Amino acid sequence: MWYKLLNSLLKVLSKLPLGVHYFFAHVIAFLAHRVVCYRRKTVRENLQRSFPDISEQQRRTIERCFYQNLSMCMVETIWMMSATEEDVKNHVEFRNMELITEAFDQGRNVTALFGHIGNWEWICTTPLFLRPNDAVATLYKPLTNTTFDKIYYDMRSRFGVHCIPKNQALRALVDYKRRQQPMVLAFIADQSPSRNSLHFFTSFLHQRTPFITGWEELSKRQDSRVIYVDIQRPKPGHYIYTVEMLCDHSKDETPYTLTERYANRLEENILLCPELWLWSHRRWKHSDKKMTPRHGIVNS
Repeated sequence: MWYKLLNSLLKVLSKLPLGVHYFFAHVIAFLAHRVVCYRRKTVRENLQRSFPDISEQQRRTIERCFYQNLSMCMVETIWMMSATEEDVKNHVEFRNMELITEAFDQGRNVTALFGHIGNWEWICTTPLFLRPNDAVATLYKPLTNTTFDKIYYDMRSRFGVHCIPKNQALRALVDYKRRQQPMVLAFIADQSPSRNSLHFFTSFLHQRTPFITGWEELSKRQDSRVIYVDIQRPKPGHYIYTVEMLCDHSKDETPYTLTERYANRLEENILLCPELWLWSHRRWKHSDKKMTPRHGIVNS
C-alpha cells in the first residue's frame, strides 16, 4: 500500500517541468544546509581533510554548492521517472560508446566504473545510447525499507538496466555467459568498503583511503575491458558522460593496479568540480583501520 501511494505521488511530481523541479531544489538545498544541517559536520570534516591548502571561505563555497547539487540530483531523479527517451537525449550526452560496442562485438564483457559525481542516477539511461540488444547491468544492495527499495529499483531499471542484488551476482554472470550475451557491469566504486573488506588502501584526496576491490576480481575472472565514466555537468540539467579506457584485458593486470588507476582517475574527476561529489558520505570512517589481507595478497 505504501509503495503504491508514494510511487503515485512521485509519478505526479515527476510530470512537472524540470524548471519547477529546480525551484524546489533551491528550497530543499536551503533547508538541508541551513535548517536541518543534514550531515553538515561530516561535509565540513571531509572538505577540511581533502582541501587543507585552500581557504575556509573557499571550502564553504564548495559546501554550499554541494548542497545545491545534491538537491538538484534529488529532483532530477524524480523527473526522470516520467521522462521520455527524447527528454533524456535532450539532457544527457554519452561519448566514446564505441569502447563498449567494440568489446561486445568481440564477445567480451565490460566493467564500467564511476563515482557519486553529478547525477550518478542518470547513468541508468545508458541503454538508450547503445544498440537495442546490448545488455547493461548493475549490482546493488537492497534497502532495508522495502517501499523505497522497490521505488529505486523501478527508477533504475526503467530504461533497461538489469539491477542485480549483490548476493546474486555470480549467478547472474553465469546466466549471461550461458546465453553468450556480453554485458556492461556497472559499479559506483567510490563507496567505503565494509570493515572486513579492507583489502586495499591508497592516497586519495590527501588521505589514506580504502577502496572496494570486488569489481576488480570479477573483471579479472572474465578478462573484461575496464572503463571509467567521467561525469561532467556543463550547466544545470545537462550531463556529459565520457567513456574512457582504463584497461583492455584486466586479467593481465597485477592485483589492485586497476583499483589504484580508478582511484587516481576519480580524484581527477572530483578536483575538476569538487562540489559535484557526495561529500556527505562517511568515506573515511575506516581510514585508520588495519588492512585485511586477501588470498595471501598484502598491499602496504
